[in-house]
Amino acid sequence: MTQPLRLGVAGLGTVGAGLLHLLHEHGARLAHAIGRTIEVAGVCARSRSKERGLPLEDIRWFDHAERLAADPSIDVFVELIGGEDVAKAAVEAARFSSSCFPGSFYPHAYAPGQLNVELGIPAHVRDALALKGHRLNPVPNAGIGAIVTSLDAEIGTRSAGADPRRPTYAFGW
Repeated sequence: MTQPLRLGVAGLGTVGAGLLHLLHEHGARLAHAIGRTIEVAGVCARSRSKERGLPLEDIRWFDHAERLAADPSIDVFVELIGGEDVAKAAVEAARFSSSCFPGSFYPHAYAPGQLNVELGIPAHVRDALALKGHRLNPVPNAGIGAIVTSLDAEIGTRSAGADPRRPTYAFGW
């Protein structure tokens, strides 16, 4: 079998805890159906101490859903927090981009040491970056847009999404 599919689950209320119970009870059958095991690699909820009837000691705990969503070890982020739209917040979070390499398109812009930072990045973070020697360039949208694509060749699944703040598109064939 291939690498496990690593889930990050935000929200451990009725639905989130129910998902973990189902994965525990039916994990082997699901692994057989999709061709890889499913591993819960990270979770977050309002309270660590609440009893959920689940063994959570070996699962990495995140205090903020946005950090769980952005963790590079997570393959699939499952947002099950009632009344909040954490996944949307994670996609729309402020970004930065570097101008330290020549651009691909004419006029091949090149600005060593420059960071383009969206104004949504907190002032204390921008100040700390400046103290480290970065030359900050405030911009309304950093980069040309965020596009997330995924291809799992073993099971033939393609997925894509584009940042709604910019004129970007995601497609596959």
